[in-house]
Amino acid sequence: FDIGSIGMITVEAMMCRKPIILKYNKEAFAKCYKNPPDGLINVNTSEDIFLELKKLVDQPKTCDELGLKNKKWVELNWNSHKLTKRYIEICHVISKNDIKLIKNPNMLEF
Repeated sequence: FDIGSIGMITVEAMMCRKPIILKYNKEAFAKCYKNPPDGLINVNTSEDIFLELKKLVDQPKTCDELGLKNKKWVELNWNSHKLTKRYIEICHVISKNDIKLIKNPNMLEF
């Protein structure tokens, strides 16, 4: 069973206040972000997807709450100030060819 990952499409959907159902490694994601988003719904099987979709349909308030959490997380973690700072850090690494300059060497993404 394989479904999605956390990439730009996920971030764009989060910005649109959508709850996100996907399979992802929470521990790996936590290495990149101090506070991973708590509006994500982590699933492992197609049965899990069905059950989570049913919950969201039956509980529209929960759907809205998860979507709002996701939007707030993106606004906090993907804002223009943080992105600019990260781009500058990556440019320094590239110009000096020194991976040690990256504050979090496990994360070459944002």
